[in-house]
Amino acid sequence: MRPDPVVCLDFGTTKTLVAAGDHVLPLGRLDRWMPSLVGLDHTGAILLGEEADLADPELRIRSIKRAITKRRNDIRDTAIATVRRTSADELIVALLDRVADRTAAQGVDLRRPRTLAVGCPSVWDSGQRRRFVRLLNAAGIPASLADLVDEPVAAGIAWLERQSLSGVTPLRLVVFDMGGGTLDVAVIDVLGPGEDDIHLLAAVGRAEAGDTLDEAIADDLARDLGLADDDPEVDAPLAGPNFADPGFAHPDLDDTDLADPDARRRRDLLLDAARRLKVALTTEEEAVAPLARDLFAPITEVWYQRPRLEAVFAPQMDRAVELVHVALRIAHLSTGTPDAPPEPAPSPEQLLAGVDVVLLAGGMSRVPYVTHRLRQLFG
Repeated sequence: MRPDPVVCLDFGTTKTLVAAGDHVLPLGRLDRWMPSLVGLDHTGAILLGEEADLADPELRIRSIKRAITKRRNDIRDTAIATVRRTSADELIVALLDRVADRTAAQGVDLRRPRTLAVGCPSVWDSGQRRRFVRLLNAAGIPASLADLVDEPVAAGIAWLERQSLSGVTPLRLVVFDMGGGTLDVAVIDVLGPGEDDIHLLAAVGRAEAGDTLDEAIADDLARDLGLADDDPEVDAPLAGPNFADPGFAHPDLDDTDLADPDARRRRDLLLDAARRLKVALTTEEEAVAPLARDLFAPITEVWYQRPRLEAVFAPQMDRAVELVHVALRIAHLSTGTPDAPPEPAPSPEQLLAGVDVVLLAGGMSRVPYVTHRLRQLFG
């Protein structure tokens, strides 16, 4: 009797995927992935996935996974609160439950014991990981802490499994995984073709990625429209690589209730416009997003250019580059031996020169500026 294949669950900030063995299961209505979206309708019923994508923007939360990263459970969005009281945990469990239902419909039952691997950000500490396991269990998925795999490590191992490593080892692999909510960087040494020859040297993370860029673009648009004072207050991202700090207040999980409901609506719509512009500018040099006439009149659309996106993205990428340097320094320390005599610390240039492969993962890696900055960094 053949053993069940390993089942891998990737609960992402933007998308959720499940793979069994070498096959990604078709979870979505139109795509293999299911949108990691939650919301409420006006009766208080929970909307999930594609249904939530069609919901009123005021009653939709795009990045519910960030509630774990930010260690929050209360949903303080005033529009949702007017419908009914709910919590991030309730919405995450409902989403995971829907994922399990759709996976079962494809012949793979996540709710029965099996070999399971579940991705999680490197930035999550033990408390955040325990909370995630508790929510998985509440959805009937029998996961444990031992089943969690750091997302950049999973990406690196998946890539290595598809390579012919004979004759090309040893090599050092850097995985740069920028998704919707977190940036994770892993450094992996491959000493030979066997599983025992793969060594994880560093895995670090920072809780700012695609959502942070959406915020920056929305802020830029608000300044153009003369609405900067209407923006919800946000915490400025830390300049240094503080891996435990959530980095900024995400508006979908913000604890600042705006007195003016129109200000909240404008903010939600500007964030939607920012997301559309970000995606369009991955392939175009200029893009346009429509605006609601009743809230932004006489302006009904905004145009945005790729150089402008790159300008607002640059400070965040500066911090991403610093995180790469941190990962490489940790990896260098991990390769030393206790009895070896101390050696001069290598320069940043020497650490970069020791990298053989840079693997880009996560949706934000499609943004051309990410590739541009990493090519500048690694030459």
